[in-house]
This record gives sequence, structure tokens and C-alpha cells, in this order.
Amino acid sequence: MNYKIPVEPIAKARARTAFKNGKVFSYTPTKTREYEDTLRLYLNNAGIPPYSEHEALSLEVTFYRTKSKEIPKNEDKPVRRPDLDNLVKSMLDALMPNIVPSDAQITTIVSHKRWTNEASGYILLSITPDIGT
Repeated sequence: MNYKIPVEPIAKARARTAFKNGKVFSYTPTKTREYEDTLRLYLNNAGIPPYSEHEALSLEVTFYRTKSKEIPKNEDKPVRRPDLDNLVKSMLDALMPNIVPSDAQITTIVSHKRWTNEASGYILLSITPDIGT
């Protein structure tokens, strides 16, 4: 089953490291954390059944982004940043732990990055048991 998540796709940012009181700590940037929390909220309310541990899963996801006015009109696919793998990483982190206990369970990923003509971006997601060869 396909699920449409009405959220503009944002790539996962690199973890940051800081020094405080003489100690080193790492943290996820606020924009990434808030985006993943928003995705998680939509996913939890979308009616996606939770999967059990150790179940092989297949994920198909298409990230539809709004096209900036600076992008040439003849550019039919988003070949610029953000990188597709970083978009997928955010999705995988949002799926855990309520829908998928561990992203290691994802054995197949098919992902796409596209422009949308709609007013705002969105994500189409399909997650199913992986019964492939």
C-alpha cells in the first residue's frame, strides 16, 4: 500500500560535535531532528502496521520536491542537492522504532527524487515484507 506524506523532503544533515564544559558531545542538528519528528508523527498516524523484529522488508520511496525559481525550466529531474541517500536516511530514521524496529531489516530499497507541480513537496512511501529472491 502507498502512503502519501505531505511533508517537503529534507536530507539528513551530518551530526555535529561540540565542546561544552570541557567535554565533547555529538548531536543531530535541530532542523533534521524536527523533520524526522514530523515524519514520524505522520507515519504513526498513517495506519502503517508495525513490523516485527527480524522480518525482511522492502522499501520504495519517492521524494517529490518543489522546484525553486532559480532552477532552469528544462531541468526535468532534481540532479542537485540534496543527495538521494541522505533523503533515504531521514526516512529510515523516522520509521524507527514504531514501524520498523531496526533499519537493518530493510533488505531492498528503491528510491527516487522528483520535482512536483503541486504547491508543496511530499513523499510517497511503500513498505512491504521482502519476499524477493
